Amino acid sequence: GFFMSLADSVPGVSGGTIAFILGFYDDFIGSLNSLISKNSKEDKKQAIFFLIKLGIGWITGMVLSVLILSSIFDSHIYSISSLFTGFIIVAIPLIIKQEKDSLIGKYKNIIFTLVNAEQNKELLENVPHRKFEDLAIIYRWNVGVDSNGLYTNIVTNEFAEKIGKSEEELYGLAKENTNRIFPSEVRNMAEVISEIIFGEDGELMPEDEEFRNMMTETPDDKSMYVITNKSKLFGAAAMLYEENLYDLSQQLDSDLYILPSSTHEVIAISDKFGDANELADMVYEINMDQVDLSDRLSNQVYHYDKEARTLRLATNKFERTISDDIKEKAPEIEEGKAR
Repeated sequence: GFFMSLADSVPGVSGGTIAFILGFYDDFIGSLNSLISKNSKEDKKQAIFFLIKLGIGWITGMVLSVLILSSIFDSHIYSISSLFTGFIIVAIPLIIKQEKDSLIGKYKNIIFTLVNAEQNKELLENVPHRKFEDLAIIYRWNVGVDSNGLYTNIVTNEFAEKIGKSEEELYGLAKENTNRIFPSEVRNMAEVISEIIFGEDGELMPEDEEFRNMMTETPDDKSMYVITNKSKLFGAAAMLYEENLYDLSQQLDSDLYILPSSTHEVIAISDKFGDANELADMVYEINMDQVDLSDRLSNQVYHYDKEARTLRLATNKFERTISDDIKEKAPEIEEGKAR
């Protein structure tokens, strides 16, 4: 704080430069942020203590500058200005180096998510991406998670160029990071619904216990499985980790159909469960009736071949888009079912 005030007393020189050179600029900004954000009381207490110490030093330096050093500044202003100008010049390569180091560290926060390619054509013109059937893999910079939700920024072409990463490199980073930051999970839907209704650990009445047991006793090959991640946000990308699909197909001893429930999760079932086109009709109706447009992923159904270990489209209903009006398309759906 003392040296910041000395720099502030010189025309054209910022105390922030001194803070950066001395290595406490981030602490200074972080403390200010803690005071105005929803941080814990302990964080706010530490921030106040830090700023008080800084303020005492700044006031001491400013008083000294006014009472003692002002005459020195008057007689040697060019020398002192040159000194602080030198500090600024020295700071430039330090800032560049710190920025590069910061970006390298944050590469660990690049993740991927899935979006519908047709619905996001304009977005895809401006972001690095790769096609995956009728979907597109895009990249996000994970800022963090708090009680209010997940904060991410989409990686644009401009940003990718700035950090010097090709799409291939972004994919490699994101594939490693996404499952680490947001571990994927595959769960029986009956268990998920049971937890929603009864809670995870709550004690049940005998009749409730009996009802829950009935829900969870469905044979594996007749069950639905939710594939998502621990955060339940952007969890559809979990199907890009082929081992999730392979392990489930081995458990069911069959190939799989993947139903795109939303951008946040997909549903996996045995391919013996039903006809792919009829399942696609069901996905379409649910999308139009129950899923917000921003969360719709696809109207198609995908097939996972456990022998070839590949995931491909099982249907070809591209006359339907995820932004359709269900009322306008209802006759067509019924006609499709009749055929």
